[in-house]
Amino acid sequence: MNVAREEEFTGNGLSYCNTCDGIYFKDRVVGVVGGGNAGCSSANELAGVAKQVHIICPESSFIFAEPIRSKLIEDNSNIVKHFNATVVELIGDDRLKGVKLSDGTVISLAGLFVEIGAEPDKVFLTKIGLPINKNGYVVADSKMKTSIPGLFSAGSVNQGSFDQAIAASFQGALAANTAYKELKGENN
Repeated sequence: MNVAREEEFTGNGLSYCNTCDGIYFKDRVVGVVGGGNAGCSSANELAGVAKQVHIICPESSFIFAEPIRSKLIEDNSNIVKHFNATVVELIGDDRLKGVKLSDGTVISLAGLFVEIGAEPDKVFLTKIGLPINKNGYVVADSKMKTSIPGLFSAGSVNQGSFDQAIAASFQGALAANTAYKELKGENN
């Protein structure tokens, strides 16, 4: 978000993973920054856990969000929408207590989830000749092999990857094991 004290509050009320940390805010008021698929998904998931969810979107409507995701937000009275707004200040002492928005609104929050998306760097992959699918992802088989012999892929660059560090770790371990077996000449 590039807001003062962001690093200080990370892990102290500020999170970048609702799947990991959402449960810690059961029956509390939380916020979600982001109006794309990541933000809408996070807000919908948190609405089932939190007392109330404030979604903060810098645009006048949800952007790049699949219609079903934004429709779920529209139909959920537990989610308060703040369009044309960004977080300009994080409020709290040793823990996050709230945020101030660009329109001057101050919201008391127990937690804030930053879900503005992150795009892995895939430019180098096309430079080495690795085919990328129409959505910009690497296609790897179930053993993490790509179409280039000896080249394996794991994590967020892969098609259908579950964007969690644990999933990337699993894929990395699987790719390493496959490469090891291949180097030993074992049949995969």
